[in-house]
Amino acid sequence: MLTQQIGRNHWRELREVFPRATRGSGDLFQRYEDRFRDTGVIFGMAREHDLIMAYRSLSDVVYMLMAVPWAVAGLDLEQDLEALLALERYFRRDQGVVLTHSHFGIETEKP
Repeated sequence: MLTQQIGRNHWRELREVFPRATRGSGDLFQRYEDRFRDTGVIFGMAREHDLIMAYRSLSDVVYMLMAVPWAVAGLDLEQDLEALLALERYFRRDQGVVLTHSHFGIETEKP
């Protein structure tokens, strides 16, 4: 069995301008590992990793936020405009708006 899930640090930068933003997966990685271990499976791989991703523009970030509405509950482009502009100000680099992508993967097999 192979699974990949959102990690605990996913889009952690959002929380600096959107206090209501989700907090990644919390301890989900550890819970998955513990539950799989309880079933007696053999682990082939279990690891978590963070990647730095650059979105070309704020509009690309907004597109992603609209596609995953649970990232910032109740996101409203007009009401949240100042927070979105702050996100761009704080996290714009030469390569674009830089945010953390956090994932974990677990691979198991039956004994």
